[in-house]
Amino acid sequence: MYLGIDTSAYTTSAAVVDDVPACLWEKRQLLEVPLGDYGQAQSKSFFQHTVSLPSVLAEMPSEYWPRLKGIGVSVSPRSVEGSYMPVFRAGVSLARVLAQALAIPLMETSHQEGHIMAGLWSAGLWPEGLQSEEPETERQASEGSQLKGLGTKRGRSIERTEESSAAGRFLAFHISGGTTEILRVTSDTEGGWGTEIIGNTQDLHAGQFVDRVGVSLGLPFPAGPYLAELSAKGSRDAETLLPSSVKKGVVSFSGVESAAQRLIAQKTVPPDVARAVEGCCLRSFAKMIEYAIDETGLDRVLMIGGVAANEFLRARLPARVARGCFYWAQERWSSDNACGTALMALRRLRTREKFRMADDIEALSEDLKEYMENGQ
Repeated sequence: MYLGIDTSAYTTSAAVVDDVPACLWEKRQLLEVPLGDYGQAQSKSFFQHTVSLPSVLAEMPSEYWPRLKGIGVSVSPRSVEGSYMPVFRAGVSLARVLAQALAIPLMETSHQEGHIMAGLWSAGLWPEGLQSEEPETERQASEGSQLKGLGTKRGRSIERTEESSAAGRFLAFHISGGTTEILRVTSDTEGGWGTEIIGNTQDLHAGQFVDRVGVSLGLPFPAGPYLAELSAKGSRDAETLLPSSVKKGVVSFSGVESAAQRLIAQKTVPPDVARAVEGCCLRSFAKMIEYAIDETGLDRVLMIGGVAANEFLRARLPARVARGCFYWAQERWSSDNACGTALMALRRLRTREKFRMADDIEALSEDLKEYMENGQ
């Protein structure tokens, strides 16, 4: 078994997975943000993590502790030099103590790698890897079915490019309150994921855009699920009330957020404002994905992050991108969670063991060769 710990900006998470891999247990606790606030300072979130993480771990079944083989923990937002957020130190500190006390390996990873891992796993794409089977139905694919290799490309057969069919290379679109990045993802030699940003935001993240408008509409923070529920009551024509601004894969939500606030001030009915926000996100994301496909030649797109749980986007985005094959993290595993972190520990430890076995085989081969030469 493998324990994962993730202390992100607004969620304390822990999870346990086994070698299957299946998630045996997981617990998440949203941090408290006062009603009407758009968020809170890192120092306040850090303090809440130090209080909530021990209580979260106390709910883990006691029989799991002696069976743990390793611990995974998110140490930074991204797996690049200089990526840092204080909130992750709360999880790292406790994870290091636990690993030392239990005498098991500690695998440090990034929050983004955890999202990628949870997305691949919940879409049925790991541990088997990205498959090339055709989708059964568009409905099953858009819901992020557990069937391996299931994708959707406007309900048609999927033509694979040579590059996109290469093992371990794909696009990932990470959209949340703290990230709006479309990435070229490659598997590295240590069991992690190498990422290169192809498109991002020049100001607000998608989740920030949603939260700011949602809070102005009187919705709780984080506003995503509540705004989606409100949007379902809006008119279809409202989808185009807000523009979208994307240039060479870079989106801007700042001006659009101001336009949404003007709609609210003009007494536009809240469901139509909510639908306008979703419509803006839909068109913006489609432009970013089209750009990334053009730039990389990769057509497989893994959708991850809290915003990717939005049902409107899941239903409508594949139809707007003619060349994309979409794989969606299941809604439960789109938002911040520690299951992906635990899976990263499993993946890294498996990779380490694989290289150790390869070294042993090479050493044995050299010994055998020497023995045969001396024998002759």
